[in-house]
Amino acid sequence: MTKARVLVVDDADTIRDHLKNIFTSDGYDVTEADRGTSGLEASQKEQFDLIVTDVNMPDMNGIDLLREVKRRDL
Repeated sequence: MTKARVLVVDDADTIRDHLKNIFTSDGYDVTEADRGTSGLEASQKEQFDLIVTDVNMPDMNGIDLLREVKRRDL
């Protein structure tokens, strides 16, 4: 059985690390991105089952990130 894939996008290192530890300990495969644009690039390269994102980030906020991911998946 393959692990579910999670993309964690947050500009705060401590929050990213904390979320990664939570998801990893529950058996998820976690990829991290430190800003919205990096998260968007990661989502274009790989398929994720879940994206967890901060709302306020430099370059691209979390809402715009999810809007763009959804638009590209249609």
